[in-house]
Amino acid sequence: YLEEKHQDLMLNLDEIKHEKVLLIDKNEILNNQVTEYKETEFIMENEKNEIKERINKMNEENENLYQKNMNKDDECHQQTQDVTDMKISHEDISEKMEELQKEIE
Repeated sequence: YLEEKHQDLMLNLDEIKHEKVLLIDKNEILNNQVTEYKETEFIMENEKNEIKERINKMNEENENLYQKNMNKDDECHQQTQDVTDMKISHEDISEKMEELQKEIE
């Protein structure tokens, strides 16, 4: 009876050893997957940061272009006003010259 028990225990021990080897293998596979995941996560985080930087640069460029455009717009309005003022001034001068011409005559 003891011999039989001993053999059963030895078989169980062999099964347990085999399961242990399988678990060790599974653990290694899982560890490799975790390492891959962490590497991928790191790469993705870097890419995300690069994209954020590019977006920030683009926003800055857009703001600069907008400011330049607004400055040009202001400049155009000022030039239009200057031309209008010159036209009015020219008309005033023309009227005064006509009046003076009439007075001379």
